[in-house]
Amino acid sequence: MFLYRLEAKGEGFPPVSVILLAESDDKAFTYAQEQIEKDFLGSIVIEDFVLIQKKRVSPGEGYTVEKNPALEA
Repeated sequence: MFLYRLEAKGEGFPPVSVILLAESDDKAFTYAQEQIEKDFLGSIVIEDFVLIQKKRVSPGEGYTVEKNPALEA
């Protein structure tokens, strides 16, 4: 099992990072798409999906995600 960090952008939702557990790269992209569809109702189109990080799962593993500068107003 691996911990994945993927980034997606497209139509109908803002650019997002998705962090999830999956058994393979293919499943990670499928799960991430399903998660985005659940979180952003309506018609969405994912135009770009990028695998940013992949780590084997072990206690204490995680990701540091940069804060969005646009939210600091």
